[in-house]
Amino acid sequence: MIKDITESKQQQEQINFLAYHDTLTELANRRAFHQHLEQAIARAKISKKPFAVMFLDLDRFKVINDTLGHRVGDLLLIAVAKRLERIATSNMKLARLAGDEFTILIENYKKKPDVQKIADRIVAAMNEPFEIENQHLQISPSIGIAIYPEAGEDALSILQHADMAMYEAKNKGKNGSSLYTKELYKKMERKARIEKDLPIALVNKEFYLVYQPQIDTTTNKIIGAEALIRWKHPLLGDISPCEFIPIVEETPQVVPLGHWVLQEACLQLKIWHTFGYQNLKISVNLSAKEFRQDQLIENISQILNDVQVDPKYVTLELTERIAMIDEKETLLRLKQLKEYGIQTSIDDFGTGYSSLAYLSIFPIDTLKVPREFTQLADHRPEERAIVSTILSLANTLNLSVVAEGIETEKQLKFLQKHNCKYMQGYYFSKPLTSNQFIKFLQKTPSMNK
Repeated sequence: MIKDITESKQQQEQINFLAYHDTLTELANRRAFHQHLEQAIARAKISKKPFAVMFLDLDRFKVINDTLGHRVGDLLLIAVAKRLERIATSNMKLARLAGDEFTILIENYKKKPDVQKIADRIVAAMNEPFEIENQHLQISPSIGIAIYPEAGEDALSILQHADMAMYEAKNKGKNGSSLYTKELYKKMERKARIEKDLPIALVNKEFYLVYQPQIDTTTNKIIGAEALIRWKHPLLGDISPCEFIPIVEETPQVVPLGHWVLQEACLQLKIWHTFGYQNLKISVNLSAKEFRQDQLIENISQILNDVQVDPKYVTLELTERIAMIDEKETLLRLKQLKEYGIQTSIDDFGTGYSSLAYLSIFPIDTLKVPREFTQLADHRPEERAIVSTILSLANTLNLSVVAEGIETEKQLKFLQKHNCKYMQGYYFSKPLTSNQFIKFLQKTPSMNK
């Protein structure tokens, strides 16, 4: 009888434990953490003291799960939990919410910078290698920090805002932390609005193109233009491409929008040719999703045939990052474009992956030297050497070069000295609307029709 009572009591204790603890790591679970958070709010309302909640997510944990298996992933989560427990002090409560998401409640700290120091300690601890089944694993965390009452006065708001700050930490490059602020909320709210309005913006014709002239500086002739997308939002006004393009690239809208850009740019090119400027070329940027499409050539061919533009007047630009995602596929796509007659350009050359290895392999036509490098012409000789080396390399490989972001005569002279003749930038002209570009052509006496 006594044995039965003891077993029943143990079973009940086990049930109670499982109700409030994560079965894998034995940390508090979501239900328990929510209770801890509610209790902390109640105490804070009386004491008028703030507390902090950290939302921790492991960067690229899915890659480990997918490549090494869920068993290794689970063992890593257990090891992460134990490492967090070693860091934790008596004023901290840990929990695993789900997957690779952990939360930390911190009370009774002296100053806000103390919370940041804890986050920094956690990042440093997570950066130490993990040994899992004789495998050396390296991970990093992204941590969002929300402080009561600035981040909200109820559990749901505080957790949501800590989560929001965590995503901001990821956006800033991962392996770090970010603090929730009202400014961050406005930023994320604006991002959500932009993402929500993207699908209808194309239908409503809110996007338009501007064209930045590209100049042959040896003759002062306009050789073409780069087509750049802009967005005139009915409520938010002009939205910078630096703001909306990264958002577009995360959504399904990137492909239809890219299709529209190429079509619109080719239509404009056809107008210029009709006006008599028959040697002008147009450059258009490609996103990763567009470039990886199986029907890439088919789509381009359809646009050019519909508009009746010769492929030799069109250059497609892709960044180093896109080119190096899958080198074999990139080589195949570039060969297809070359066979069709389209020219290709590597944009932002030198800012991404190791640049030298692929230059002799990929059948590209042009390198675009980004503004970050052309600006070095105004700096020390050691920095200018970076630009001259790129130009020398391109000349050796018989590649054309277009230097971007030219703003001063000093930059112009330096680039000309190193045999770079094709340039674009505010020194020559800002990006122009279609009507402005026509006027720019008409007032350029050295431009031959």
